Amino acid sequence: FEQAMEMLCIAGGDGYLKHVNAAFERALGWSREELLARPFVEFVHPDDVDDTRRETECLAAGRPTYGFENRWRCHNGRYKVLRWTAVPRTGSGLVIAVAHDITDDIEAFSTLAMQIDALEKRLKVSHQRLEHLAVTDPLTGVRNRRAFEDALQMIGRMASRAGGWMSLVVLDVDRFKRFNDRFGHAAGDEVLSELGRLILEIARRSDVAARFEEEEFAVLLPDTPASGAMNFAERLLRQVHTHSWGYAHISISVGVATVEFVPGETARLKWNLGKIVSDAQRALRFAKDTHRKVPVHAADAERE
Repeated sequence: FEQAMEMLCIAGGDGYLKHVNAAFERALGWSREELLARPFVEFVHPDDVDDTRRETECLAAGRPTYGFENRWRCHNGRYKVLRWTAVPRTGSGLVIAVAHDITDDIEAFSTLAMQIDALEKRLKVSHQRLEHLAVTDPLTGVRNRRAFEDALQMIGRMASRAGGWMSLVVLDVDRFKRFNDRFGHAAGDEVLSELGRLILEIARRSDVAARFEEEEFAVLLPDTPASGAMNFAERLLRQVHTHSWGYAHISISVGVATVEFVPGETARLKWNLGKIVSDAQRALRFAKDTHRKVPVHAADAERE
């Protein structure tokens, strides 16, 4: 017994240890006399006492135990996690038990679990960032063209089922090439970035702002009739006009289009979506060609 590497002990039916080997003493830091002088449950962690007593009752009934785990208090006040294999000796009331200290394994597993949890959180954040980058124009912070088209299809399907209005505002920076030639592309990028910020500042959470081309932006306005879309476009125009751009005065031209969806008329979805985009861009061209300083709605451009 004394030469064994395992923590070996013999327990009696009265709840006291009758024998412990040197490995048992070394592992817990108690002397043999201290371990034998008190009921062994006094060394067990309070939260593990009930389970230990139930396992002891099974041993008293003649059933061996394999792989039972509990925590034992060391002489220094810390606890070690022990995994037990115990066999009752028939007729003697004694139990021969071998324990293995698995504290390091448990702590290593706990550390690994925390590392995995931290890694999963970082991966989740990275995945969210990748998703954001996949749908976002990196310069302006608004959505890219592909994300806009996906949103247009989704919002259009919802509108075609439930009915209602949908408007689209398209805008671009006037004489942007001339600005780039004069101040450089870095200055042009600053203008586009700031314009994207202004658009997002005015847009609602349900609106979808996107960059169409180099200096062309679009804002999709769900559940918005022509009057609401024109109000949005006018606010944006005023914001751009009064903003301090640093290099030179910046102006934009704005075209607006609106489509009314009839509930359940899903067959016209593709036609309606194509129409709202082409109408808004036609209104934008009309605003630029006529040098309008106000937003132009496609319906008004068509009448003129």
